[in-house]
Amino acid sequence: MASKVSVVAASPHGGQAAAAPIAHVEDRPAKVNEMAKMPRPVRKVSMMRRIGTAGKPRKPRRFRRSGGAVPYVLLVAVAVVAAMVAASSFAGCFLLDRADREVPGHATGQTDTPSLETPGAPVDTELPEPQTNAAPRPGDLVDLIEMDDSFVVELRYATENNFIGKKVYSQGRCLLVRGTAEKLIAANREFAQMGYRLKIWDAYRPPSAQKALWEAFPDPNFVAPPERGSIHTRGAAVDVTLVDMDGNELPMPTDFDDFSEKAAIDYDGCTEEQAKNRELLAEIMVKHGFNRIKSEWWHFVDSDAASYPLLDVEFEDIE
Repeated sequence: MASKVSVVAASPHGGQAAAAPIAHVEDRPAKVNEMAKMPRPVRKVSMMRRIGTAGKPRKPRRFRRSGGAVPYVLLVAVAVVAAMVAASSFAGCFLLDRADREVPGHATGQTDTPSLETPGAPVDTELPEPQTNAAPRPGDLVDLIEMDDSFVVELRYATENNFIGKKVYSQGRCLLVRGTAEKLIAANREFAQMGYRLKIWDAYRPPSAQKALWEAFPDPNFVAPPERGSIHTRGAAVDVTLVDMDGNELPMPTDFDDFSEKAAIDYDGCTEEQAKNRELLAEIMVKHGFNRIKSEWWHFVDSDAASYPLLDVEFEDIE
C-alpha cells in the first residue's frame, strides 16, 4: 500500500493548519504517471508523434520514410543508366574518330585494309588484278622530266650504284603513269615551298629488270617475285628522298636499298634529324595521294595503283 505524505501549513493565526494529504506519484492517473517517468527529450518526441499539426495525428514514421525512399532509389538508378549511356557514346565516338583519322601511310576513311593502304604491308604487295580489257599500253607512261624538270633524277638501276652492283636498266628515263606523275609533281611543289626537292631513285621498272632483281635477292619482303609483278612495273610506285635546292641529300636513316631493319618506317635507332626528315617526306607524300610500306622509308605507292595494269614494255619500246 502506498504511503501518504502530510504537509503542515502555518495558520494565519499562528497555529498549525490541518495536514493536507498529498497523493504519491503512484496514485496519479496511469497515463500521466507513465509520462512523468520518461526522460524529458523522449517525452517530447513521444508527444510529437502523438500530436500532429493542428492537433491532427501524424502517420507513423515508417510510412513517411518508405514514401520518400522509392523515388530516391529510382533517381539513383536513372542517373546510373544515364552515366553508362554517356560513357558508351563517348567511347564509340573516340573509336570512330580513331578509325577514320588520317595518318601517314593510311588514306582517310580506310581501316584494316589488307593491301598497301595499311602501313606495314610487305614491299610491292600484289594488288587485285585489273580487268581483262585493261590491256597494257606503252602510251600510258609519261616522262616525268618532260612534265616538270624541277626533280633530281638518279635512277640507281640505270647505274652500278645499286645492291647488285651492275646496271639493270638500259636507260635512265623516269617514267610513270600520268596520274602518278601528277601527284608526284604536286608533292614536289609543296616541298619547294620549304626549300626542298624530290630526288627520284626509281620509277617504272620493266619486267626484265624485275626478274634480274629477284634473282639477285629473292626475298619477297623486299623484292616482288616476277610472276606477281611489282607496283613499279605498273608505273605507279616511286622510290624517293629529299634534297635541298643545291641537290644535297637530307640526312635519312639509310641509303637506298638498305635491306636492314634501319630502313623500316618505324625504326627508332636513327638520329632525331633523320627521323624528322623521314617523317616530313612521308607526310607530304601521303597528303598528295601516296601510301607507305613498312620495310622501306623511301618507297611510296600511288593509292590508285590497283586501277593501273601491269606493263610489259622495255624502255626502248617507249617513244
